[in-house]
Amino acid sequence: MSIAYSSLMDTLCQMEIAYRVKYINEDELNKVEERIETLAKMISGLRYSFVKSLNSKL
Repeated sequence: MSIAYSSLMDTLCQMEIAYRVKYINEDELNKVEERIETLAKMISGLRYSFVKSLNSKL
């Protein structure tokens, strides 16, 4: 999951670069940022769920 989260943050960085060099506009960047935020929360929740599950089995 840490790889997935890191890849997501890499994607965000690349999108910000794309915006700065005017490959995408601000609206497109905002849409991507919203989706990335949603995915980051999902990954975080999944990670928390796994940790909680592992701790309950110990």
